[in-house]
Amino acid sequence: MKTKIVWLMAVFLALSITASMAQNTGGKGGGAKSGPGVIRGMVVDAQSKQGVEFASITITRAKDSSLVSGGVTDNKGAFQIDNLPFGRMVVKIKFIGYRQKKLPAITINPQNTELDLGQILLESAEANLKEVTVTAQKDMVSYNIDRKVFNVDRNIAAAGGTALDLMQNIPSVSVDVNGTVSLRGSENVTILMDGRPSGLTSLDQLPASMIQNIEVITNPSAKFDPDGMSGIINITLKRKDAKGYNGQLSVGAGTGNRSNAGINLNIRREKFNFTINYDFRHFGMNGTTETRNQQMYVPENIDSTSLQNNSSERQGSFHNIKLGTDWYINAKNTFSISGLFNKRKMEASDTSLNDYFSDPRYLTLYDRKRLGSSSNSGNNGYEFTASYKKTFDKKGEELTFDGFASVSDGNTDNTSLQNNMMLHPTPPMQNITTLANTQNKNSTYTLQSDYTLPISNGKFEAGIKGTFKNTDIDYLNQNLNYQTMSYDKVIGLSNHYVYDENYYAAYASLAKGIGKFKYQLGLRLERAHTESKVVNENRKFAKDYTDYFPTVHLQYQFSEANTLQLNYTKRINRPNTRVLNPAINNSDSLNISYGNPNLNPEYAHSFELGHSISFGKTSLTSTLFYRATDSLITRVTLREGNSKISTYQNLNSSTASGIEFVLNQDLTKWWKISANYSYFKSTLKGKAVLGPKESNSWTAKATSNMNLPLGIDFQLSFNYRSPVVSAGVGGRNSGGGGVGKTTEIYWLDAGMKRDFLKNKLSLTVRVSDLLRSQINKSYTYSDNFNAYSERRTNSRMLFVGLTYKINDFKRTRERQQEEMEEN
Repeated sequence: MKTKIVWLMAVFLALSITASMAQNTGGKGGGAKSGPGVIRGMVVDAQSKQGVEFASITITRAKDSSLVSGGVTDNKGAFQIDNLPFGRMVVKIKFIGYRQKKLPAITINPQNTELDLGQILLESAEANLKEVTVTAQKDMVSYNIDRKVFNVDRNIAAAGGTALDLMQNIPSVSVDVNGTVSLRGSENVTILMDGRPSGLTSLDQLPASMIQNIEVITNPSAKFDPDGMSGIINITLKRKDAKGYNGQLSVGAGTGNRSNAGINLNIRREKFNFTINYDFRHFGMNGTTETRNQQMYVPENIDSTSLQNNSSERQGSFHNIKLGTDWYINAKNTFSISGLFNKRKMEASDTSLNDYFSDPRYLTLYDRKRLGSSSNSGNNGYEFTASYKKTFDKKGEELTFDGFASVSDGNTDNTSLQNNMMLHPTPPMQNITTLANTQNKNSTYTLQSDYTLPISNGKFEAGIKGTFKNTDIDYLNQNLNYQTMSYDKVIGLSNHYVYDENYYAAYASLAKGIGKFKYQLGLRLERAHTESKVVNENRKFAKDYTDYFPTVHLQYQFSEANTLQLNYTKRINRPNTRVLNPAINNSDSLNISYGNPNLNPEYAHSFELGHSISFGKTSLTSTLFYRATDSLITRVTLREGNSKISTYQNLNSSTASGIEFVLNQDLTKWWKISANYSYFKSTLKGKAVLGPKESNSWTAKATSNMNLPLGIDFQLSFNYRSPVVSAGVGGRNSGGGGVGKTTEIYWLDAGMKRDFLKNKLSLTVRVSDLLRSQINKSYTYSDNFNAYSERRTNSRMLFVGLTYKINDFKRTRERQQEEMEEN
């Protein structure tokens, strides 16, 4: 009922303002005349920073309060009012549940015909000034018809960390010790940055300080690419356009030889907006891995066991620079460009000791192999975006053109020394020194255009897109000749691989509302061409296929606080170069792998039923989901002698189903908790599934936010993931560890924040993995062997950071107001 009242009042206000404009006599000044003036702005909730839809904008003359014009904000909280006459006017903003906002008087004259009021904050009608300070962190999540938006800008437990640290606190999302991201138990998830694929090689390269929010889109609309079987995670970078200049400086240091520094600035001048972001991060990572393999030889029935102990050390540094400009050409045309540069450097050293034992019924054979390696790698990435947006007289109608380019160039040198020693029956020593160099070049180019047309109680969207990707991997393997003391190329292991992927897409979607019921129907068509080339062997593999991807989103709103949603989408996972490249990777003679260029894409049908309800200080969201996947890309592992050989196949099918609960509860004015529970059942079908074929797994997360005395914010975050069956899926963003399962893992993080200097300076202290419990244990199964692996890293870390806010836009507005009054 409340939602119906909101809609009726919004429509009533819009009609009233329109009628008043048509009939207004204007008081002493006579009728209001149209003119060249334009006013635009963005109305947002002061707490959640989300746009306020259907807020009414009223413009009156300053001298006699007569009505000049008005309007209503769109679904993002934006508004633009044209044809305003010259003169001094007052702008008022109203919406149910918020305090009325009256802005200082503005002046439109021949020298100043267009005004951008920037971001206008509306405060809750129930909150006083002190309460705003306490509750500003309450709305950490908002729900739209096709996504959940998590505001991570204030996450204390990830301060000084990376995008991976933020992911660990997002419901439905899990991150393992290797940095692999999974969504609802599936590693096959598409990661986007500002709605586009990123050239960053790892989310560990992206500092948390650059991120504004994270969107989890489990069933995307037809406007999105259909890649990612379990859905899309979209990372939105910080961007502000308040007039004047504003930003922040940050610096921090932590145990494990970790440090970071950054600066984010925004400068707004009339028709131009400039953003500058720079972040630097240095980190160290140490880890140990223990692997036990047990092999059964048939028909001899001989049992062989091997033990592998590995220790590793990593030192890396990252630089991120992002520059952007918005040019507001006029009231209806905007042009934007931005560029991102990323520089990555990594040094690593590994030492591995491998022991082999045979069946004691025969002569005991004991081999020992020591493998030591060191590597140096570097990667430079460039991204460039150009966008043009045109709006029309009809409110909400717009046309956009976007171009995007991403190029990265990496180089890795790896040197390894292998000592083989047989202790029985004779102890000869054999040394092998290998030098491997990998040059990796990647490029992605996209061109797209989107059109939005508002219709009665809804909107129509359509667009086209072309994507062109190229990957060039040149791998050179050389062994040291101890007689000539020179390196000789190993022909069978060196490889040059090139992969091209081009696809063209067109989509259309229709969204409408009928009373309390809303629906969104969409269809996307794609034509794809892929080509693999093994240059050194003159081999080519090509595929062409056409696909269609329907989407259905339904919503029924019983009340403003009680909503039911049902949706369906079809998804695709195109195999990446790692699983397609047929070259043999023999850098570790105990773990040999190669790809399969004949793999087909995976297809999934995803269904979701969700319900959200709020009552008092409690909000609860529950979701049922089901996903069926065909032609599952799976990593299979075989055994030859003492070596494991891994490749990829298309299994028959898999299913995943489950339920999720997300609870947000205000215990007191100073204490809020949020909890997430996800249960999912996975079933694998196919000849390659020799281990567990079914698993019942669950994850649980809980976050406690407390506002303590002396202005201290304290946060505790707990994460738990139960044992999970793995098919070793080789998707775009997955790891792929072989058919088997991983055991449970859990950890506890803590963070504290204190503001100084009138909230301009912030001190943050956090500790990750307080219990030092992040131990990754896994089992792998095949037809003639079993393997157990255990990996530990220095996950417990203390970090201290300082952030200083630069905010001058308020004083800038005051100066502008003084100039207006003088004029």
